[in-house]
Order: sequence, then structure tokens, then C-alpha cells
Amino acid sequence: MIRGSCLCGSVRFAISGAFDTFFLCHCSRCRKDTGSAHSANLFSASATIEWLSGRDYVRCYRLPGSRHERSFCGHCGSAMPSVQMDGALLAVP
Repeated sequence: MIRGSCLCGSVRFAISGAFDTFFLCHCSRCRKDTGSAHSANLFSASATIEWLSGRDYVRCYRLPGSRHERSFCGHCGSAMPSVQMDGALLAVP
């Protein structure tokens, strides 16, 4: 089990299960998302996430006309895990 939180501690979560892949994406959207040369994400089709606290603070931005989405803490802006593709994929930054 992996436990994590945002920078301010408002949001806490636990992830159970294995990750399928790790990916560094260098597309322009991910570079803008992170303010760096790439985004770094773990992906899993079988892992599950449990929100331990602060689930109501998690915000999601979906770029219209694309599959690009980003979840973040509404208080501090920290990147947060997100369930994507109608629940088929867990993405963890």
C-alpha cells in the first residue's frame, strides 16, 4: 500500500495494488501542466485509491477536445491521483 498527501496535508489517500507502467511525457500539454520538461506518472488498470481525507478539496481540469486531465488540491495546487477513462485507469503523478 502506498500512502500520500498534498503539500498542505488537506488531502490524504492510500493506493492498493500494482502499477502497470511509469511514463515520462514530454508533450506540450504535460510540460505546461508541470512547468517542467515533462510529467512523471504511474499508471494502473487494477490498483485502487481510497481517499482518507479531503476528497472534497480535489479538483479536476479536463482540457476540452482532448483526453488530457489533471487533478489537484484546491488549497495548495499539488498534483493528485486521478481515475480516468471512466474508471479504467488510475494515474498517479
